[in-house]
Amino acid sequence: MRSRVLQYFGLGKTERAGDKATPQLDEEDDPALMMTGDALTQAILENIRLRRSVLVTGPRGCGKSYCAEQAIKLAKAQGTIGGSRFLQGNREIPRDALSEDMLIVDDGAQVKLLKALALRPLEESGSVPREGFPDWPGIPRGAGIDDPTQLWTNRDWMVLFLDEINRFGDGFLDSLLALLEERKIVRRGQDYYVPIVVVATANPPGYNVTAKKLSPPLQARITRSFRVSQPDIEVLVHGIMPAKISDFARAYTQSGAPAVSQEIRYLAAGATLCLWGDPGADSKGRFFLTRATRSHLTRLMAASDSLARDMRELATLIDFGPDARAVTDWIGCAMARAATQGATSVAPMHLEETAVHVLSHKVREKFNEGANPNLGIRRDRLILNIVQRIMRTPGFAANLGHDARAKAAPTASPAAHAFAPTQLAEPQLAEIVADYVHARVFVATLVRGYPHYRNTLLPTAEHVRIWINTVDGVLQPYATPGDVQQIAMHGFWALIRALRPGQTLVDVHLVKQVGELYERTYQAIGSAANPAGQERAQVGRQVVEEAVASVLRSPANPKNAPNAARPGSW
Repeated sequence: MRSRVLQYFGLGKTERAGDKATPQLDEEDDPALMMTGDALTQAILENIRLRRSVLVTGPRGCGKSYCAEQAIKLAKAQGTIGGSRFLQGNREIPRDALSEDMLIVDDGAQVKLLKALALRPLEESGSVPREGFPDWPGIPRGAGIDDPTQLWTNRDWMVLFLDEINRFGDGFLDSLLALLEERKIVRRGQDYYVPIVVVATANPPGYNVTAKKLSPPLQARITRSFRVSQPDIEVLVHGIMPAKISDFARAYTQSGAPAVSQEIRYLAAGATLCLWGDPGADSKGRFFLTRATRSHLTRLMAASDSLARDMRELATLIDFGPDARAVTDWIGCAMARAATQGATSVAPMHLEETAVHVLSHKVREKFNEGANPNLGIRRDRLILNIVQRIMRTPGFAANLGHDARAKAAPTASPAAHAFAPTQLAEPQLAEIVADYVHARVFVATLVRGYPHYRNTLLPTAEHVRIWINTVDGVLQPYATPGDVQQIAMHGFWALIRALRPGQTLVDVHLVKQVGELYERTYQAIGSAANPAGQERAQVGRQVVEEAVASVLRSPANPKNAPNAARPGSW
């Protein structure tokens, strides 16, 4: 035997500490986990061609049913099967639905006998009754035929598609045992062979109250099993959203559907993935996130302490985040909100305004909301916090894999500090402010202050948006004092980074200038706001004052550098 095999069983020499280590599988990597798409469709199709049963497991909206349907359509088109039957998981379907005839009342109010599902000839197939086998293609066992598969043609074969198989009753599932193992059903005491391939989908055990684990005997009779991951951000944006957005657009008059930019699509997709919580937490859902998605979420958490805090807390309350259908539903509702407000395109605020109503009921909680309604309220608060942090963080879409500016124009040198000022007229500035629901109340105040900084700190519309976005975040009525402090601090440094992209050294003069801009802004807003707004503006002002003071005291300030060393000294 090879030395590596002997070592595996403890029979060979052990590796020395200095030897090259053999790559190990990450303990969280699931070798059975697949992404929805052509690879999964082809895998299911191949098993249909080989007449093998298939089980596809994954969260709702991950694409398991879609891929199964596509594989069945391809099998029909290629002539591998004659047709298919579809059954949706339902505990009321009786045990003998596959093998016993039923009396039904047809459209003409006439009572007639409906053949058992497994023996019913396919309308689209070439199967016809044959002498000796009146229920063809079902073949009675003991008719002197050893191998019925030699008599069946491709057009006799049928796929029985059981969607959400673990929602059927125990009796119906027990009736599948013989069908899966021997392609046999029992009808009125007579065994029949039937040309059926079973393709089934299931939600993961524990996903909800109806998602149970299949019995060991039933699992043992399923030939192949695939686990499907939650789609990653690129699949959500480029594979799932386009068709759904086109469907939503048909509900509007010609050219009247609000546009959904690529940036908005990335923000919505990224937010729904963040609502799965901390990928390192002890929750069932993390095992249905791809390694790439988990790494992406970990990087986003590392970039924002406040986002990381909310995601960690959310992970203590839920097991699974919103499914892939949730993000398209969310986009559709945001389009409707934009249309109601007369907007021609979906803005971040439209996603914010619809987030809780669309997403909160689409996560799978660890708690009983009936017994702990306070936890339900906290869940909704965390969802809104996470969405707002993502929507209001400048450049977050670029962190999610999309940078509209980089794709629209050649990338500028990181050292380029000069901007081509695009001074905004008053109506243009008012239009930008109108995109922010909490700042728009103070549009007159902000318009008055803008001319003092348009040539220095606010040279472009992008810089203006950072400024307004920060003000809007500070004024939001649901934010805690801690949230206001985080938003004010992030906005302060975001504007500095935007003005000096790629610069690692602190420009003390610029820090003082940006501090002055925000201090004067919060002072002006506080003078025009109600008591609650005054309090939030005061918190924002204090944060900026402390940030500037800390920079002035730090060693980064050249004025704090020690005197030049005298000759002979260190």
